[in-house]
Amino acid sequence: MYSFPTPLKFFHSISIQTYDLKLASTSSEIQYVYDISQVHTEDKEDETQNSYPMQIHYISLQKLFELLTSFEYQDPEIFNTVLYGYFFFIDENSLFSGLIERFRIALPLNLSKNEGGLFKKKILKTIQLKVLIFLQHWFKNQKISLILQDPELEAMFIEALYCLFNLKQEKWLNEPMNRFFNEIDEINVLRTRETKRKRKLLTTFMPNFVNNGIFLIKTKKKELAQCLCLFDQTNFERIAVRELIIRGKRCENNRNYYKYIDSFNFLAKFVSFLLLSFKQTYSRIEFLEDLIDLIEELKRLNNFHSSYALFLGISYPPIVRLKPVLHQKLSKNYKNKLEALTEMFDNQATFREILQKAVLPCVPALSFFTKELAMIDESFKFNKKEGSENKMVDFLKMSRQATVVKKIELYRTCRYNFPSFKRFSHLVRFF
Repeated sequence: MYSFPTPLKFFHSISIQTYDLKLASTSSEIQYVYDISQVHTEDKEDETQNSYPMQIHYISLQKLFELLTSFEYQDPEIFNTVLYGYFFFIDENSLFSGLIERFRIALPLNLSKNEGGLFKKKILKTIQLKVLIFLQHWFKNQKISLILQDPELEAMFIEALYCLFNLKQEKWLNEPMNRFFNEIDEINVLRTRETKRKRKLLTTFMPNFVNNGIFLIKTKKKELAQCLCLFDQTNFERIAVRELIIRGKRCENNRNYYKYIDSFNFLAKFVSFLLLSFKQTYSRIEFLEDLIDLIEELKRLNNFHSSYALFLGISYPPIVRLKPVLHQKLSKNYKNKLEALTEMFDNQATFREILQKAVLPCVPALSFFTKELAMIDESFKFNKKEGSENKMVDFLKMSRQATVVKKIELYRTCRYNFPSFKRFSHLVRFF
């Protein structure tokens, strides 16, 4: 089935060892902070700070993995925070290493046979189940990345599974093991399908000459909107969340993020150029109406990436200078449509609210989420405490970041499913 290097490439240093099942919650392992945000405004004046609920601020990695896979309870906040926010502080190698160590706990010394059996059943099996449940959710979130991104992540995940199941374990582990490897086998099939889909989309949407763009916008609005949805969704799915951390400078490690941004900028500039390419005022007005219809169609399909790009394209300064002439001769219907679009896109609060209420499938405007992540970075930059000096994880910051990432991942859970892409074949040699 799978062959592994000897010694293993990623986790060769991990061995079976007796793991402290319950660490004391001392300041050396975990630090708390009063969570004032959980208290209602009207109650804050009546309560002292000591009565506010406590929230983890800094935590050691060992303690974090212990709480994540605790045999006593399951904390959804810790689970979701680690699942969606771990990459802000650790890489996948550290994540899998911590889970493997928890999974491969050895029996404590000096246990009788009955005590050993009870330990395996009540404690060890529970911890192992928690590890497997976390990996199932991780695999579900990262499946698209495993298909589209660097295959080294897939190799690391397979090796981590090998480290979990290579020992003589209980029979109940056979079923989850087989399920994991069956899903990994399916990745190759999906990867081949995605490669063909990508090639077809790229040839379909290849930027060409001005006349071809005008033809599509005027006569094939619905088909073009659906093509843009598929194209944008593919580009959005390819963005690894780690790319959002290094979004400042363009490099090989964030190329998919900038490809998504470049498609936005190209579309905005392209439609602006097309509109200005008309010499007669009546032709510009007709084309502006076509663009408004296309924006409306994209908005109906919940593609806020391209619809926002098109709106900015007709809002560039060269177009704005023509606004008095164009708007004067626009029909009342299109004036109302344009005013509604302006009210939506120019008001960030309204735009955000509409985006949050949009039904899936949806292609989001990524700028909202990158701004949130940047604000979180800034708010915690000048709030470092003692735990940061001890190389502990800033759990409070990771929790805020995980909330944003969870919103982003939500848009990857549902794809557009148009009746048939074959009817778009006539667009291949145009746009």
